[in-house]
Amino acid sequence: MEDITTEVSTIDEITTEETKEELVKRLLCTNRIYYNRQCEPIEFNDADFSVENKRVASDNVNGLWVSTVFLVIDHAFRFIPSREQEPVLFETMVFKEADGACEDYQWRYCTEEEALYGHKKVVEHILKNGTIDPYFDF
Repeated sequence: MEDITTEVSTIDEITTEETKEELVKRLLCTNRIYYNRQCEPIEFNDADFSVENKRVASDNVNGLWVSTVFLVIDHAFRFIPSREQEPVLFETMVFKEADGACEDYQWRYCTEEEALYGHKKVVEHILKNGTIDPYFDF
């Protein structure tokens, strides 16, 4: 079998040689992707993907549906194993109430507290302005 060794380097680690298989295994084993609602890493079989578990907040305002959910899967998308970052586990999105089409507004958070605060700010913004401003940030 041919040796498929490759150099892998990140800003924080010295360049090492690993096979592609070793690299993939290390990344999958060191990067947790499933979490419970308390932001603790869990195994896939313990993940709760039910609507009841995922729903954080939901409001219909001026024809727009503001939905904040727990994602279960870490959306930080970190592929550099030496980079420390909190998992991104919550998300607020705005949809048109009538047809459910996404309005392309999305905010992501690391904690449920941040998500509830963000949801509240989005709702307040819509109530104040009648719609969502494409440059809105809080």
